[in-house]
Amino acid sequence: FTDSMLSIAVVVCVLLNLCFLIGERRTEVMVLEAADDKSSPPFDDLFGAKAKLWQLSKEDAERAKISINAMLRLIEEGGHADSPITAKISYDDLDLAIKLSYKGTLPYVASEQKLPSGMVEEQIFAVGLSGFLSSVFPDRLNSHQENGSCEISLYFQT
Repeated sequence: FTDSMLSIAVVVCVLLNLCFLIGERRTEVMVLEAADDKSSPPFDDLFGAKAKLWQLSKEDAERAKISINAMLRLIEEGGHADSPITAKISYDDLDLAIKLSYKGTLPYVASEQKLPSGMVEEQIFAVGLSGFLSSVFPDRLNSHQENGSCEISLYFQT
């Protein structure tokens, strides 16, 4: 293994690359909606500024904006939030993760629901279509509720 300088150089390069990539994840926490305050800036403005600063591609930023705005609309229209909605946005060169946290209940997003085994083909199509029409298109979506605190995590591969 150590007989060749080329193999040693490759190992050293990989290790140095890993060392310099540690800490590259950029994170921002922002309050999206206050319960009684409509003066907070909209998500598009806050996220757009961070996307430019982080050099996120326009296509990825637009897809994330559309999905988060659709999720915020579902939360607002269903009256699910009893407190301000806080977003923790983190980005590295591989993925964009957005975690929404608030007190209240979870909205129904069909893309994360498990389908019952006895459904007929038309019912499965209807459930899939309802998820498509909700306009929430992350690569992965996780949500959970515990003691009235809700967390919805959306992951986008970049």
